[in-house]
Amino acid sequence: MAKKEFINNKEFYALLVNYKNTADETHPEFDLIKNKEIHNKLGEIFLLMVDKFQYHRWYVNYTADWKAEMSSEAIYNCCRYFRNFDVEKNNNPFAYFTRVIWNSYQQMLNKERKIKKQRDIISDSVWDGIEHLLPTNGQPMEMESLEIVTSDSKMEENSH
Repeated sequence: MAKKEFINNKEFYALLVNYKNTADETHPEFDLIKNKEIHNKLGEIFLLMVDKFQYHRWYVNYTADWKAEMSSEAIYNCCRYFRNFDVEKNNNPFAYFTRVIWNSYQQMLNKERKIKKQRDIISDSVWDGIEHLLPTNGQPMEMESLEIVTSDSKMEENSH
């Protein structure tokens, strides 16, 4: 018994071919057509693909906020790159857009890793800066040994 496809690849391909044919440069209204909105059916397919993709085993444990952010980025990239799909070279739009979605998720995670790395570097440098103020060898530091500068003490120094 064959599994039911959630997206018919042939219909998906036919929609893209139809779009490419209407967006031909020789068409008299090309300027209007090249910026036209994505067909509703294409948008539904992108939404369905992204919705299914977020349940991939690598992404299933992310929080809803993360999934929503990655999904919105993936939908944006599908809409952004669907004109790059070459109907003459490739007849499998499902594979193309799955890869676009995959790359979107990976780019989002790479951006977050980069931000986390920068945050960790800053945190470590701040920690190194205050490390000498913390107790050492389990012995509490004496408050008299710390010089605490207040605005009153600065005024007293300036007045002398």
